[in-house]
Amino acid sequence: MDATPTPDEPDAADARGIAPDKNRPSATTGTDDDPATTGKDVLRLCVTVPAIVTLGAGVIITVVGEILAIPDAEGDTVWGNLPFLGPILAGIIAVLQPLWRPPRTLAAFFGPLFLLPLAAAVLCSIASIVVWVMPSFQSAVAAATSTDGFHYWFDGGAPWPAFLLVGYAVGLIIGLIAFLVVSLPVIVMTNTREFVVMNMLDRDPQYLRRNRISGIALSLTLLSVFGVPSGFVFGYPAVGWIFVVLGVASCATVVLTQRVDRRRRAEALGDRRVGLELPRTNDKAARPDATEHGDS
Repeated sequence: MDATPTPDEPDAADARGIAPDKNRPSATTGTDDDPATTGKDVLRLCVTVPAIVTLGAGVIITVVGEILAIPDAEGDTVWGNLPFLGPILAGIIAVLQPLWRPPRTLAAFFGPLFLLPLAAAVLCSIASIVVWVMPSFQSAVAAATSTDGFHYWFDGGAPWPAFLLVGYAVGLIIGLIAFLVVSLPVIVMTNTREFVVMNMLDRDPQYLRRNRISGIALSLTLLSVFGVPSGFVFGYPAVGWIFVVLGVASCATVVLTQRVDRRRRAEALGDRRVGLELPRTNDKAARPDATEHGDS
């Protein structure tokens, strides 16, 4: 059954006495999780002044780090890791930009998150290759390895493949963590309605506080996905168990507090019963659209 209202069928927001959002796209013109962000908008977010400055800084850091790593044949310093900083910074700036550059949609966050670290990894790899092929660099590395021929940072040859592949992966991971730790909580606390629209939650004012709590809990749940394996893999089981408890508690909080806008998710995803929440037995009678839009 088509969930799009006809002229004789009032929208769910009207039925609850809430002014309808005239800018809201229909199911045929766009999806509610990305109502205003196009591919061109995402590309524009990748060529802003902060993004370009970050990419340029990543290139400079790569060159400086590779040069400073020359005398460190035993790998006792962190200089050889500096080229990975470019994609990391790009991933962080990608998820922070929408906080001061609207729109705050999922595409505005995650489009640049996938593109900017990739651009940084490519540029840093090119910079690494340019430094590597310089005769003066080769002579300096040879002098540093004259004793036993071993060099911690350059023993495997040109390091640019690691800067490209590992750098991109690390940039994605750190950027996603920055989104969960900074961007998502900021949106939830400073503009809960924006978070509600972005995640297709129920816009009824009576659920605003519940959805704010569910937003913070969702951030902790997703953060636990990284914290649990990191704690156990890197030898900190206590940290891993803390994240296990945190993840279970926050996931339960999401289920207890979240109120999904089932109609909007049905229009976007084709399933009226999308979303994890407790049954709405308490407020069914108070909502005229409950039966019509699948609330039970």
